[in-house]
Amino acid sequence: MTVNDALNVVVVATALRAFAPDVRTLVRRALSAGVRVGAADLMHDSSAAIRPTVLPRSMRDEEV
Repeated sequence: MTVNDALNVVVVATALRAFAPDVRTLVRRALSAGVRVGAADLMHDSSAAIRPTVLPRSMRDEEV
């Protein structure tokens, strides 16, 4: 292992230590935003399935 290799290891370790909290926060925000969008989409779909659909008079089958 040369001095350059050792310095590269130190640089990478320092960069990880410095930026890891920011990366963790960014990933958590992205995941929570995805969960919120997914939950909102599920809520929207399930509420549409629960509500009965009333057809306009022109589309109803009228008995003759």
